[in-house]
Amino acid sequence: MTAINYYADGKPVRVDTYDHHHCLLMSEQFGAVANATQSDVAVDAASVHSLMSRTLYSEEGRPVFSQTYSPAQLWLLDEHAVPIRLFNTEAAMMAWWLTDHVDKHNRIYLAADNSIFDQLAGYDKLRVHLVPIVQDQIEISKLSGSPFPEIIVNELLKPDSYAQFADKVTTMPSWRAFKKNRGWSVFRRY
Repeated sequence: MTAINYYADGKPVRVDTYDHHHCLLMSEQFGAVANATQSDVAVDAASVHSLMSRTLYSEEGRPVFSQTYSPAQLWLLDEHAVPIRLFNTEAAMMAWWLTDHVDKHNRIYLAADNSIFDQLAGYDKLRVHLVPIVQDQIEISKLSGSPFPEIIVNELLKPDSYAQFADKVTTMPSWRAFKKNRGWSVFRRY
C-alpha cells in the first residue's frame, strides 16, 4: 500500500491510499472540528484537527462507500457516486450486506465478546447463521435466548470457568456437547 498525504498550513487535509496496483482504495479528508474536551478556554484550542470523512473505492476506481463523522453517517453509493442507502452504524451496514450474502448453508463465526456480536445477533435473519466463539468469561444469558446453531468454547478458560460454562450450556433446552477438538468444544442444538 502507498499513501499520499496532502497538507495545508502544516496540517493534513487529505490522505489518499493506493493498493499495490496503484489504484485508489480510500481517501480521507481532515479538518477543524469543535474541541469537545475543551476544559480551559485560555489553554485548550477551540477546535482540533481530525478526520472528517472517508470514501472507499472499488477496484474500478468508483466511489462505493462514504462515511462522515460529524454527523456520523455511512452512505452506500450507486455507480454514479450518488448516495442510495444511509446506515447509522458500521454494524448496521455489515448486517445489511450479510443479510444479502448469507444463505442457509453459511455460518458467521464471531467472538461473543466482540462489540459487534450483540448488534449482529439483534438481526433475526442473521442470528440463525451466527456462531459465537467464547474465548473468555461470558454471561451465559447472553447466549441462551437466541437460536444460534452452535457455540464454540475455548477449553483454555480457567478449568472451573469452563466446567461451569459447559454445565450451563448443556442444561439449556435443546443443547448438547458435541465434540472436543484441540482445545475447543462445540455445543450444538439438537
